[in-house]
Amino acid sequence: MAEENTKLFYEELNGNGNPNKLLEIARRGIFLYEPLIKNEKIKDHENAIEISLLARQFFMINTDRQYEKFMDIVSRKEEYPLFPFEKNEFFMKKLLEEKDKQRLLLAHNIGHIPDTKLNIIHYFYFNDTSVLESNYFMDPNNCINIVMDYGRDINIFKFCVEKIRKMENLYPNEGSVCRIPPFFPLNLLEEYSEAIVEPNKIKYVHENNRCERFFNSVFNDRMSECPEKIDDFFNTYDYVKTLYRLENIDYRKFIIETSDKASKMISLCEEDAESHSSEEGSVPVSDIEEEEEGMDSDGESDTTIVVSNRIHLDDYYDSDVDDEDMNIYDAENIKRILDHPNIIFSYVLPEMVEENYALLQIVYVVALIHQGYNDLVIDALVHCITYGDIEYIDGKLVFIILDDPSVPHNQSYYTYRVLSRLPNDTFTSYLTSRIVNRDEY
Repeated sequence: MAEENTKLFYEELNGNGNPNKLLEIARRGIFLYEPLIKNEKIKDHENAIEISLLARQFFMINTDRQYEKFMDIVSRKEEYPLFPFEKNEFFMKKLLEEKDKQRLLLAHNIGHIPDTKLNIIHYFYFNDTSVLESNYFMDPNNCINIVMDYGRDINIFKFCVEKIRKMENLYPNEGSVCRIPPFFPLNLLEEYSEAIVEPNKIKYVHENNRCERFFNSVFNDRMSECPEKIDDFFNTYDYVKTLYRLENIDYRKFIIETSDKASKMISLCEEDAESHSSEEGSVPVSDIEEEEEGMDSDGESDTTIVVSNRIHLDDYYDSDVDDEDMNIYDAENIKRILDHPNIIFSYVLPEMVEENYALLQIVYVVALIHQGYNDLVIDALVHCITYGDIEYIDGKLVFIILDDPSVPHNQSYYTYRVLSRLPNDTFTSYLTSRIVNRDEY
């Protein structure tokens, strides 16, 4: 039982803190409430890496032994949900010194770029209080975005919950099929789900009480409209069945009750809906959808269009390069980065959208090319670049640009247009492009 294992784990962590004992308990399944990077007893021990990976928690690699442990674990599994801190300079240094190409290519799967404008981790783990001065937390939507991205850390989780509670403005029950990320014991999921998200209009009913409680805490109404996403969820969060004791339970078989309990549907499986549609009080999925659409008195769709607050690269292209959002790319800074690539870490700001992060990745790789790092390292890092189809050929980054008037420009088009205009001829000499047609793309 994960709750009992968690209790034993923290008793040992707060007591003797034996790394081998802690790993033994973690392998049985635990809820790891926060990263181990501040715990002096284990933060530098190699077992901290395996414990964090098992618990799907953020981690940092601080020693050679931890690096070797990490590489050993990830090399034995094709896919692993990995969540290292992006400011892990020791880890990046080790990668740059790595001679094994297979290990370098593993870096392609270890990036975690949060889908949120503000990186709250900088406050909790790197003493950056500037994030608290932002008005970002005045919007409950932003707080819930942080919860979904960093919801595996109980400190960040509670911080955002309190912000939302003070605003007395619950997060709308829409968008994702999940109300809350499944990283804490069931009683906490129930408590915090009710505290930050509007109540469901439906209720999931299952013969297994734990399964019913889990569904009503974690899933919102949209899951009933997207039954195929249930399997996707359990594939993504493959540890959920063990931690919440849902093994050997057919989670697809349950009843959905509407708020007025006037209609019910037995089973979310599309293939089962028809076989049950003749039962009293039950209707197939298609009928439920039609009834919901009919509730709109204006006869208009009530679909909510979610607009991202990200700044896109085409916006950069349409503006001056020395715009406020691009001032780190002026001539002086580019020269400094080319001469000293590792200062790029100082530009990973608390407030950073993914497009900015992707541009910094490319600038960093160009600086390493300029410094003469071996091609094996460069080629592996190019595979890790977040945006754009980019190849490393003959000492240059080649941006693959799709020439097809029937579709919008691809990401490489905008990325290349931005970076090729930077005010440093040495930097831009490492960039080129290749236009391809649809068949070649």
